[in-house]
Amino acid sequence: MITSRLRLVIVLLAVVMLGLATVFSSIISDRVGRRRVLVISAAIVIGWALLIFPLVDSRNLFLVWLALAGCLCLMGLSFGPMSAFLPELFPTRCRYSGAALSYSLGGVLGGALPPIIAVQLQASVGSWTIGGYIAVVAAISLGCVLALPETRQVDLDATGPGTNFR
Repeated sequence: MITSRLRLVIVLLAVVMLGLATVFSSIISDRVGRRRVLVISAAIVIGWALLIFPLVDSRNLFLVWLALAGCLCLMGLSFGPMSAFLPELFPTRCRYSGAALSYSLGGVLGGALPPIIAVQLQASVGSWTIGGYIAVVAAISLGCVLALPETRQVDLDATGPGTNFR
C-alpha cells in the first residue's frame, strides 16, 4: 500500500530530476544549440511515452518513481533551451510578445486538451493508449521543432526585424 507520505517522497524525488535536467539542458543548449537539444528531447519522449504506463501499472514503487522521474527529466530537457529559443525566433520589435503568446497558447492547448483526451482513452481502451497519444503529440512537436531554424549562432543585434526567422 502506498501511503500519502510515500507518494509525496516519490514526487519530490522526481521533481529533483526536473530541476537537474533543466539546468543541464540550459548549459548544453548554449554549447550545441537550442534546436538540437529540443529535437533530442522530443525524440526521446516518443520512446519513453510507450514505457510510462506499463511502469506505472506495475505498482512497483521504484518503477512508478522511474516513470515520473523520466517524464519530469524529459520536461526539464525541453524547459532549459525553450526560454532562449522562443524569443530568438521573433524579430526584436515583437520578440517577447511573440514568445509570450506562443508559450501561453501552447500551455493552454497542451494543458487543457490532453487530460480530457487521456481520460477518454483510458476509460474506453486502457492506460497504454495514453502513452501512444503522448508519443503522437511528441512526434508532432518533433516535426515542428525540425521546421524551425537554429538560433544559437544568430547575432540578434545585427539582424533586422524578422530576419532571424528563416
